[in-house]
Amino acid sequence: MKKSTIMIFYLMVFGTATLFAQHRGDLFSFQGLDETVDGGAQSMAMGGAWTAMSGRLDNLFHNSAGLALIKKWTVSVSGNYYKKDWWENQAYRPDRYFVTLPFYLEGMYVPDPKNNGVLDRDLALDSSYVVHPPKDGGKRVDSKEAADWTRQKSAPVFNNIALAVPLHLLGRDLVLAASYQQKLNFLDFDRDDTYLVPMLGTSLYQGFVARMNGNDTLNLKWFQYQRERTGSLHSVHGALAVKVTKQLSLGLALDYTFGTSTDELRLIKKGYFGLIDENKFFFTFDTLNHLENGNSDFKTLNSAIGLQYRFEHVTIGINVNLPRTITRNWHYTVSEQTANSVSNKKTSGQDRLEIPASYRFGLVFKPIKAFTFSLAYGFAPYNQSKVTLGQADSTFQKWPDQHALMGGLRYQATDFLALMAGYRWKTALFGPDGVGFRDRGPDQTSISFGSQFSFGSLGSVILAFETKSMNYHDTYFSNTNYATEKMQNFIIQYVYQF
Repeated sequence: MKKSTIMIFYLMVFGTATLFAQHRGDLFSFQGLDETVDGGAQSMAMGGAWTAMSGRLDNLFHNSAGLALIKKWTVSVSGNYYKKDWWENQAYRPDRYFVTLPFYLEGMYVPDPKNNGVLDRDLALDSSYVVHPPKDGGKRVDSKEAADWTRQKSAPVFNNIALAVPLHLLGRDLVLAASYQQKLNFLDFDRDDTYLVPMLGTSLYQGFVARMNGNDTLNLKWFQYQRERTGSLHSVHGALAVKVTKQLSLGLALDYTFGTSTDELRLIKKGYFGLIDENKFFFTFDTLNHLENGNSDFKTLNSAIGLQYRFEHVTIGINVNLPRTITRNWHYTVSEQTANSVSNKKTSGQDRLEIPASYRFGLVFKPIKAFTFSLAYGFAPYNQSKVTLGQADSTFQKWPDQHALMGGLRYQATDFLALMAGYRWKTALFGPDGVGFRDRGPDQTSISFGSQFSFGSLGSVILAFETKSMNYHDTYFSNTNYATEKMQNFIIQYVYQF
């Protein structure tokens, strides 16, 4: 094997650490951190549009200034059940230089090991060269029925327990609040059944497959890639809110988040294509199994300041998450197995992600006592983040800025029953490959519903359901990957005041 080929492989396997994005299949870094469940059932039911809402424990997670209107000791506990689905369809296109090569990658033609190294065009003269129709023929390319692979994960989990204590000190109404939260369950998964080194249809990943001249042979390696991260992050959250005037309240919140994930990345080599000249290539089965597994330890300290100002029927709110740094200390065992050898080694390092301040603005309109309309807009300039990686990365791609728009409605039908609904749109924290504009990620939308049942001195029970989805595609000269993620959350929360 040529030294240049070995270096390309090691750069692909050990040298990349792009963040959150799926693309052709990335290595571990900070993926999965955008699946947080902040707050309780009420805020989720109203689409997260909680920046200008007030007087409830959910303010602890969205805008601490709203805690100032809590009049009684309040405690809440909540649990969450989630289900997430992933699927992807990788659609390869023939080109005039290697017309039949996509037959292999699409599974339309399955080579026989006895034909290792035999030119494809010579095999095509034999009657055993059978090409099957594509399995997604006639189906929507982004549908689950047309997908090359699907994945599902679901589980019940603890969400949070929170407490708010109103006080009157130095002539001011104050509220202290705290919570312990299982902030995130890692739901990061990616798979690429046609992980090619070098990548066939783009120059983003260590070179571009140029037209061959018939004199040299380029080995195009074919792997099956799979990456999964499991585990959870926990947070201890505290806040102080003060009612400055009848209309104005301010808040300060601190959040320490910590946790460990179990990471596993596999590259299973199927073989390699020998590219020679126009429509002149061969395929050879080969063995190389790469396994990288271990743990990542995350921690960050986040602080936020909030403001709310109330008019007769309108409340405005502003919340600023101050700059913070997320650290990831990782420890992996890297194993490689070929037909003739096995090797193991330990690797470790630290990645640091310095995130700038982010902002949320909210508006609540309450025309009559029974109806509450809530809006919120969030902006995070993640493109200005600074990343320090524990190893060199020649293909690092910056996060795009994130935008979020949220809306919610609450209707107090009776003293016993309140109904809620919400909508949320936000952009994801990566830019797909091949898109025209990399300054924003693909759209993620969610719809939510909820209800609150009040039992007087026995407290309240809140139920909320949210369903969200994201569709995007990575586009290359050789293929398009149509990816879909769907998730459902169900939260039950109990609130008691005394």
